[in-house]
Amino acid sequence: MLSILPSELFVDNIIPHIGTIGVVNFSKISKKMHLKKRDIERFFIKNDDFLYKFTKFYNIDLIRLIGESSFSYTMFDAVYEGIKHNQRITDCKSISSEITRYETEVNYVNNTFKIFQLLKMSIKYNCDVTSDFNNVYSDYITSLMKSYFTKIFFLRNPDMKVFTTFFNDVFPRWEISNTNIYYICENMNIICSDKQSDFLDNVDQFDSFILNSNGHYDKDTVWSIYRMFDFNIYISKMYVIYYIVKYINLLYFKDFKNPIFEKSQFSESIITMIDINEVRILTTHANIIPKYFKDLILKEFQEYRSNAGIL
Repeated sequence: MLSILPSELFVDNIIPHIGTIGVVNFSKISKKMHLKKRDIERFFIKNDDFLYKFTKFYNIDLIRLIGESSFSYTMFDAVYEGIKHNQRITDCKSISSEITRYETEVNYVNNTFKIFQLLKMSIKYNCDVTSDFNNVYSDYITSLMKSYFTKIFFLRNPDMKVFTTFFNDVFPRWEISNTNIYYICENMNIICSDKQSDFLDNVDQFDSFILNSNGHYDKDTVWSIYRMFDFNIYISKMYVIYYIVKYINLLYFKDFKNPIFEKSQFSESIITMIDINEVRILTTHANIIPKYFKDLILKEFQEYRSNAGIL
């Protein structure tokens, strides 16, 4: 039936409205449609201004991203279209009340977080900042993400009994973070439980937690991480500081000319943070900060000074 439709009618009036699930299903209709799969995907993305800009900026294949995440195409479409058309949140929730597919591999966890970022960014793009939809959908996406973090944590760490995100009540722009904040939450819980081997395994995978290194949002990533977490627990505060400095050192390793090391108010604040916390760490008892973690922190501090040329 579709094969007899004029191609202009099919392209102009059908593809822009089929959603990601439609893109996937159309490629299964016939061999001819399967051969045109990439063309259908490209036209669908090109006809959505936000999706086009987002996928181009982050160099993302959206269909593959969703397929290798804990989101289904149906759930993604329901939430994204709800935001795009300012639909009532109850209508969206009736279709996508919760994530039902959980994959624990790093790639899947990263892709799922990228989708949360996409959805959060789309709110600002599609909703008036003063509208109720903006706040309602922001709260909904953040709540959905926190629920996902909790579920995936216990699947990845079945011997753990307690999990907290350590988030503050006020969330900065986590959606522009270049690093997957789930792993910050996971590692803070692990280190608070003194699971040394699990923690060190994650440290070895640090590079895998970096989602974007195109030179944008480097400083924003640092500040969003710093402001996002509750520092009432000392060891969790030290982990966030460690994570920030390690992230900056990784940026230097990838591009030693990264402007994040140029003398500025930002670099001065990082140096001050390091100086103050180095003294605290050296005088903190091992019962509060385990020696293996203390050594890791001091190593990153020293590496930052070397990279910044202030040794």
